[in-house]
Amino acid sequence: MPRHPTARRVPHQPTGPDDPFLAQVVEAAAWAKQHARGLVIGGALLALGIASILYYTNYRSRLRTQADAQLAELRSNPTPAVTELENFLTRFRGTAAAKEVRLLLAERYLSAGQAEKAVSTLQPLAGDLDAPLGTSAAFLLAAAEEARGAADAAEQTYLRIAEKAEFDSQRREALNLAAGLRLQRGDASGAAQVYERALELTAEDLPERALLEMRLAEALARRGTAAPRGS
Repeated sequence: MPRHPTARRVPHQPTGPDDPFLAQVVEAAAWAKQHARGLVIGGALLALGIASILYYTNYRSRLRTQADAQLAELRSNPTPAVTELENFLTRFRGTAAAKEVRLLLAERYLSAGQAEKAVSTLQPLAGDLDAPLGTSAAFLLAAAEEARGAADAAEQTYLRIAEKAEFDSQRREALNLAAGLRLQRGDASGAAQVYERALELTAEDLPERALLEMRLAEALARRGTAAPRGS
């Protein structure tokens, strides 16, 4: 019998929805092999970046813990040394505890007659009245500015507090102090205007009201006008 030639087998070509995926896998593998060195370096850099972030986070956490512990020690001392406060600011700059120490140091400078140092110490904190200690720092800054003979700057600081402070009591006190500075330089009319603003923030039953009305009457009398508010 004649033999039929054996049919040549054609290798099976995979078909179906997975083919494009397999092609992408092969292509990705080839690309990775070609760029292996770059991938290794990139992975190393990524790992280094993550390690640096973790180190910095842990470092800041330890720094805050140490700052809080040393701040507790400073609070227990009614008269901490100026150098101790200065060293604290240098070491723990940027922590919440450093802001409180900044106030303490400025107070010590001011009581020692170093108004210029007090001003420069307070300025970074007094600029943000929304910060927890911002308003307290601004009041102390105005006092330091007045102590160094910059009454105009002190007045502007008080007026800024009066515009932006959170509580009416803070605004009222700032206006009272600003009006006092105007009286000192002979601006009775300007002082009266500021006292009137302070009275607008003062309820009838507050004890401060009588004092403010008396000071308003004094300012009006100085400018030669009878006080319109009979108290």
